[in-house]
Amino acid sequence: MAGDVELNVAVVDGNINRLMQLHDLVDQLEIRLSSIRDRQGAGVWTSMPEVATFRSRYRNAIVQAEDELVWLRGQLEDARQALEGSLRSHQLQDEAVEQRLTALAARVDGGTPLSSSSSRSFG
Repeated sequence: MAGDVELNVAVVDGNINRLMQLHDLVDQLEIRLSSIRDRQGAGVWTSMPEVATFRSRYRNAIVQAEDELVWLRGQLEDARQALEGSLRSHQLQDEAVEQRLTALAARVDGGTPLSSSSSRSFG
């Protein structure tokens, strides 16, 4: 039917798991970058102006990369939560439709006529 949406729970669950794996990877990268940043103390570099300029740019790049990973981790978490929420919503809708169809089947099996007041449009 036009407008129908098919939801494959296994695919959605796999996507949620993939997002969680990416989240863990970002966490690992943050730890590595933090370690690299912490090793960039004053004793590591000479005091030559060119080296000091490089050291400053290098440290700034590390901090910027850390900030971007924090942002990315937040985006992954937001996506995971949205996907889980969507899955829950579809599951609740499926359960409601199943209950209504079961009630309809019971009425049909019991010979209870369907009146116009009990009919409901699906859309």
